[in-house]
Amino acid sequence: MAGSSKRPLLSWQPIFADLSEDADLGYTTGPWEYRADVNDKEPVAFGNFVTVWKRQPDGSWKFVIDLGISNPRPNAAIECWQPAYRAANKNSKTKTDLNVQRATLLAREQELSNASLKQGFANAFNLYTGSAVRLYRNDKFPFIGRDAVKQELASGKAAISWTPAFADVSTSGDLGYVYGTYEVSDNAKTISERGNYMRIWKRENSNWRVVLDVANPVPPQKKS
Repeated sequence: MAGSSKRPLLSWQPIFADLSEDADLGYTTGPWEYRADVNDKEPVAFGNFVTVWKRQPDGSWKFVIDLGISNPRPNAAIECWQPAYRAANKNSKTKTDLNVQRATLLAREQELSNASLKQGFANAFNLYTGSAVRLYRNDKFPFIGRDAVKQELASGKAAISWTPAFADVSTSGDLGYVYGTYEVSDNAKTISERGNYMRIWKRENSNWRVVLDVANPVPPQKKS
């Protein structure tokens, strides 16, 4: 029909949100789906997203980073994620030194990156994760929990190097995130994949632990 045009539709649904103790940094995650046209009955692509939000001086929330993956069509509705309950410390008025906390978190991230190259990402990652960790990898459904994550990573034998570029933390110093780039290489040091990654870290018993890890590969450049 002359003059007609499609109107693509991307829709998403957050199934979980978590906040720092001071409620100034948080993140949401959940499934997304894409329709080639708003009137199409069935979506043609599916995935999961992760969005980090930061409270602004005027009290509004704005997202600071958004990353996601594609995955197969779900067979059923995705259940809401309910982590272990953590009571807020309403009497705490202590504000952390943000520069120190950012540096501490980046140092922790660099420790993980170095350990990944020395002993393999699967072994290293397991030492830095919380019990409710979630792993997002392209073309696969999210892996939930330390056991599922460990099993998935055990199948990967390639070396992975992680280069953190930026980190930020909440004023209460209990929630933070790091993003950067990564490279996957084989034994011959030939790079097979490059991409962007983000990790969300949370303090558990005074230690930074990964609660969510998402990696998104960049499409390989076409040879001319």
